[in-house]
Amino acid sequence: MNEQTRRRLVGMTVLVISAVLLAPFVFRSPEQVRNALDMQIPASPQVAEVDVTPVIPEQQTHAVEQDIADDHQAVTDQAQASLDGQKKPATTPPSTPGNEDLPAKPGSSNDGPALAGYTVQVGSFSDQNNAQSLVDRLKAADYRAYLRPDSSGDKTLYRVFVGPEIRKSDADKSRQTLSADSRFSLQGLVRVYVP
Repeated sequence: MNEQTRRRLVGMTVLVISAVLLAPFVFRSPEQVRNALDMQIPASPQVAEVDVTPVIPEQQTHAVEQDIADDHQAVTDQAQASLDGQKKPATTPPSTPGNEDLPAKPGSSNDGPALAGYTVQVGSFSDQNNAQSLVDRLKAADYRAYLRPDSSGDKTLYRVFVGPEIRKSDADKSRQTLSADSRFSLQGLVRVYVP
């Protein structure tokens, strides 16, 4: 049998099968087709109820629920006490030499808790007077400047900062502003603010 004959045989077989499958639909009336295609959904089967007995005794469940309610109330009370504590007027600690320019500690003002953020270090001096002079000049130019003593062994450095800012992008902008300000032209370094 050659290739052409085999193709004709396959084609005829496909036609015969198609005719057998489609003939009932072609030779039926529209009403018979509608009835043949109309499917009825059977009623849902009856399912027996299953009695589920709890694995944990009911007394233990109530005890756990009571513990959760008590813990929730304790957390709520603690949060309310913390909020009430923040609403009280803050007392300022006595000023000691060298810390008058430090920013306020977190939670020491009525503005709510301060968040950690970023600050720009603009200088580091071994002489406190030089550091204080730069802080004064920066404050006069409306920058939020402060100094921090940093002791390492017997040596103390006085670092001058501008900030702090909550977002690093804001600290970067402050650094760029200080660099562009012709009165200072300070090449600052953005650092994590540590209260």
